[in-house]
Amino acid sequence: MLRLALKPSGLLAVIVVTAHAVAAITFAPLDLPAWIMLAGAAGLTLSLVHTLWYRVMLRGASSVAEVELLGGDAVRVCLRNGAILDARVLETSYVTPALTVLNLRFAQQPRTRHVVLLRDSAEADTLRRARVLLRWAYRTDP
Repeated sequence: MLRLALKPSGLLAVIVVTAHAVAAITFAPLDLPAWIMLAGAAGLTLSLVHTLWYRVMLRGASSVAEVELLGGDAVRVCLRNGAILDARVLETSYVTPALTVLNLRFAQQPRTRHVVLLRDSAEADTLRRARVLLRWAYRTDP
């Protein structure tokens, strides 16, 4: 069992803002009606604010505040609003030293939830131990 307390990630903020800026720059020179340009700008702005609030700063009530690795593919997730949910780490999760993306399937919800972990997303030693556990959780011998 390993408990990973998440914290806001400055590196993830830079990545998210950069991605949204690139999308805006790509969208800007298109020859589209003004109402479509405004709708696109509004959509990008809403996406940026939502992602920063819920995924980067972890301020939303449904933001993941803590992930507890229970062994194998079982995890327990604590949301910022205090809700505790049991989940399963899907095999599609991505684990590297630079980036970890946990794809979680909750027992109580039919949808998949994603948790992005970068080097500043949690305490360094705990994050390293979590990556080791996650990499070995799905090892399949031929």
